[in-house]
Amino acid sequence: MWFAVGGKTFRFSIEEFCLITGLECGHDPPLVVKEKKDGNGSFRSSMLNGEVRFNNKTIEAIFKTASSDSDEDMVKLALLYFLETVLFGKDQKVFIRAHHVELLEDLDTFNKYQWDRKCYETTLNSLQRDLRKMVEDYHITSKNTISGKKRKRQTNKENDGIRQYVLHGFPYAFQIWACEAIPTIGVQIANKSDALLPRIVN
Repeated sequence: MWFAVGGKTFRFSIEEFCLITGLECGHDPPLVVKEKKDGNGSFRSSMLNGEVRFNNKTIEAIFKTASSDSDEDMVKLALLYFLETVLFGKDQKVFIRAHHVELLEDLDTFNKYQWDRKCYETTLNSLQRDLRKMVEDYHITSKNTISGKKRKRQTNKENDGIRQYVLHGFPYAFQIWACEAIPTIGVQIANKSDALLPRIVN
């Protein structure tokens, strides 16, 4: 994805995304995952009450109250919580993909999965969709202003004139990239403390 700012062009690709986040930027083929039956020993049955469909709100509630004699199951739960609420940030009512839970049955498989690419694609799709909508709304508003038409006032007066949108995925990486790539933005909203990798820790 390219951005034109101040007569210059800036690229936000998977390479920049991985440089910022520290996620591995690989091109390995998708892993073949062998589904584990949901018996008493499965992660789903022991930590998720055997539920097949649940959303971020549910997983957050489980994470905050969970206890287990199995350190491995607690690690898996923490990974699922971080994956769904941070890397794949979305509306709390959206259901979590069953495939993500299946991958957790084997930690080695889970850790080798292409989360970098999946996370980047989710973030990019959200950016493209929501920014395109913002541009369209801006042009419609400008056209109406020129033609003398008044915008319908919003019910909440505090939001009048404020364009709001919700980004899914991991938009924090995009914010860090903007600060790094476009110094005029960075100096206004953040102080860089170091030059370490991944860039997100600075």
